[in-house]
Amino acid sequence: MSARASVTPVVSFLVAVMLVCPVVVLAVGGGGTAPDYGDLLILYRDAYGVPVLSPVQDVTDPETGLPVQGGECLQPVAAAGVDIVDALGESINCEKTPDGLCLIPLDQYACTVLPEFAGYTQEVEFERINVARSPEDVLARQLEDALVNLATADCISLDPAGRLVYQTLDINDSDGDTITDEYLSKTIDSPVQNLAIYKELILTGQLGDPAIDLPDPWGFLDTGAAALGAASSKEGAVNVDEVVYLNRIMGLSDPETPTMLDPKTCIYPRQEVKGVVVKVEKCFLDYSDHHYLRARTYRLLPDPAYIPEESPKAGGFEYLDFLRYDYAGNPLFRIFQRPIRPVVFPNEETTTVRDFLPGFTDGNIGGFAQAADDARAVIEFMHSHPVLSGYETPLPECGGPHETAYNVSINPVSGFQVPVMMVVNEDGREVIVTVGNSGPDAASGSVTVVGEMNGTPIMDDQTFHFDELASGASQGWAFQVVATEAGTIDWEATVTAPYDVFSADNTVTGTTEVLAGGSGEGE
Repeated sequence: MSARASVTPVVSFLVAVMLVCPVVVLAVGGGGTAPDYGDLLILYRDAYGVPVLSPVQDVTDPETGLPVQGGECLQPVAAAGVDIVDALGESINCEKTPDGLCLIPLDQYACTVLPEFAGYTQEVEFERINVARSPEDVLARQLEDALVNLATADCISLDPAGRLVYQTLDINDSDGDTITDEYLSKTIDSPVQNLAIYKELILTGQLGDPAIDLPDPWGFLDTGAAALGAASSKEGAVNVDEVVYLNRIMGLSDPETPTMLDPKTCIYPRQEVKGVVVKVEKCFLDYSDHHYLRARTYRLLPDPAYIPEESPKAGGFEYLDFLRYDYAGNPLFRIFQRPIRPVVFPNEETTTVRDFLPGFTDGNIGGFAQAADDARAVIEFMHSHPVLSGYETPLPECGGPHETAYNVSINPVSGFQVPVMMVVNEDGREVIVTVGNSGPDAASGSVTVVGEMNGTPIMDDQTFHFDELASGASQGWAFQVVATEAGTIDWEATVTAPYDVFSADNTVTGTTEVLAGGSGEGE
């Protein structure tokens, strides 16, 4: 499967990162504030992941003593199998969800958990997925790296957990084995890159524009679930609350952010904001079109099948595990090649041939969370049972001829240097432009520098050519410019090459202030 595709800037991703879901004040006396991510609790939710609010009820205003409308609170739940008891150790006979979870008693005026029952709340543990709180440029850079690697690959496959794996012809002997005609494979296992992939899939339903050709037999949500599982802590567990809060933190559930899972469902619970109880807007993505079946997914992974090497069978993987003790009492280990499901999920309850999993209704957000957690579980198993290096079954090499691809760019910090200030008719000042090639193939093309003052070119366009610029190499050019009038020079440098797969880093700009007299030597 060819992976070649040009990639344009992913503007929607950068914008959405900044749109962290605000608290919208809908009642008199409130004030907007950023959401508090320090206390994210597991709540009573419906099949769509939308919180089930406590009923509207009359309560007493603690300041005036007058009856007011209360309720409509977010409802935390206790852990499965936990019975809530009072200070004397007596069961309070808690109200329960249809799944048998105790509803934790609330102050229906302030919509806070009663102090004596605060110990029953469950906080969502994000662990390493906390990288979602990183500045927007961190995720943007990681997404760019992933897109470039996928777009320059000769083919893309899925590993046993559903993670993206790309292969590229190693023409530069990057592994140092003196072989320059072999394919090297790399799994996208970076938590930040996988989180960025999840976000981009929710925003656009694809990776790259035009879309990179991905092995996606079931739909973009399954690829997104595998990415989310890869981003999560291996020892943790992905649940519905984590998915909902993650979407909120990343701005995906913001009502102004368009996604592939719109229209959003919005509710208006009462909540204390800066000491004032107000109604706030909370919106949720719609996963109802998603249908996850473990049996279907792990019957077809990895994609394509490659284990065992002689006669690959879908749904199988390999791992190192204990075999037996020898006569001296030393443990012996063996590489096993077996089906994924019974090994990683030995205790699953199969009720039908189609293997509908308990815990969610016909997929929806519960199924999505389950898919992400299943991917996490497979990754955890593979990490704890690694096959020794050099003994793994090799991936089948990409079919068809190698296609030239590379990523040329101009570094926005050091790749384009222009004078900060100049003086009219002073000696020529130097402009420097540098083009880099991150490979994998050698690149040929050109870079053009344009300078304009008030929309009028101050010189002929400066165009420089490069030929067979090696992967990992850079090339720079310099020229001098003299200003003949005062004002501001707007500079732009753009690199073009026929097999460049990523255009978001091809253009940089700069400005120069030109003074009528005096001196200005700063650069």
